[in-house]
Amino acid sequence: MILRRLIRVSLVCVLMFYCLFAHAEKVNTVTVFTTSFLNVGASTEDISVTQYLLDEPDMVLHELSKNLPGTLDEAMPEATNLINTSVGRNLIGRLETGFDGVVKAWSHKIKYLPAILINEQYLVYGVYNVDAALSLYRDRK
Repeated sequence: MILRRLIRVSLVCVLMFYCLFAHAEKVNTVTVFTTSFLNVGASTEDISVTQYLLDEPDMVLHELSKNLPGTLDEAMPEATNLINTSVGRNLIGRLETGFDGVVKAWSHKIKYLPAILINEQYLVYGVYNVDAALSLYRDRK
């Protein structure tokens, strides 16, 4: 009788733990929104982390325009030549990625930096480390 009850209680405990962990939401993606002046530490976990520097478009535009002449007529051919080089294509790629981050931050209504977005729905503000943000997220779940 006691053995049967002990087995039943043990089975219930195992089922409860299984249900608890089976329904815990797994972290699939983490998106970090920050600037080049606010360093956010990377994660030690095996998850996809994307980082957007929201000041990247300004930095790229500055690089693109720093050696250009002062008038539009003189600058246009030089800018075209620069864009057609591998360096120029790299700058354009960085510009596209930078603006992707700005649009994504705007679409998620990011108000403060740094911001860490977990699974495209949970925001953690003001934390400078992805692992710390994940810990806060898991503590709240």
